[in-house]
Amino acid sequence: VLVHSGVTGSLALRLSVLDFQSGDYRQFLSVWYDQCVERGRWGALADDFSSYPPLYLYCLSLSTFLPLPKLYAIKVISILADYVAAWFVFRLVRCRRPEGYLPWAATIATLFLPTVWFNSAVWGQCDAMFTAALLATV
Repeated sequence: VLVHSGVTGSLALRLSVLDFQSGDYRQFLSVWYDQCVERGRWGALADDFSSYPPLYLYCLSLSTFLPLPKLYAIKVISILADYVAAWFVFRLVRCRRPEGYLPWAATIATLFLPTVWFNSAVWGQCDAMFTAALLATV
């Protein structure tokens, strides 16, 4: 019950700030999204229009197919990465503490860290993608 409440609460937190448009969104992310749509979702990837890594650009290109407003489609990439990173936190903690609540507590704590949800749900940044990959390697 606590885990379900924690995940639901973390989603509610992210939904509450989803409409915020950061300067990065207006100046970069929105423009990149538009370039993917205008130049063709895969054709745009041939151009050097972003300093972000290819994985993010592939995900951004795929997000243009979602039946969501542009802002939400962009942010959903990073929000999903939050949950992937939290899953790897769960797996890591469970390796050391296979019994008890600690793996779940660490997972929920990760989802509520201000640097995690601000980065994805508020600013639409992709840092959780890197973090999830680093956690996976550990």
